[in-house]
Amino acid sequence: MKKYEFGNLFYDESYQDDAMLMRYALNELAEHLGHSVENPISLYMLCLTFMIPMKVCDAIFIDIAKLYNTGDKGRFKDLDFIKKEIFMKHFPDAKQFTPIIVEAFLKAFAKSRFPDLIAYI
Repeated sequence: MKKYEFGNLFYDESYQDDAMLMRYALNELAEHLGHSVENPISLYMLCLTFMIPMKVCDAIFIDIAKLYNTGDKGRFKDLDFIKKEIFMKHFPDAKQFTPIIVEAFLKAFAKSRFPDLIAYI
């Protein structure tokens, strides 16, 4: 009998359809709770929506935290800077992100990690 592990859903090609099914189901549940790009309620749902791996999300978080701790919170208004210097550094596909998507991630980071940041977005 084959042993099934949750991690196989993401790494074994035979489970790709199941992984997509889970992803779509989670997105639907999040939407029912009010999650959207305009109003992100979960950083991790945004990562799932845009297929950003957990390690990449953590690396982006570290760079956001470094920028946040510099005290130059005005830089968070420069969405092009954030996109190029932080998101694309860790996730090259972010070059396709619109300012609305970058802002959604900043809102999600603010809601989950840096509440004071909301005033600068």
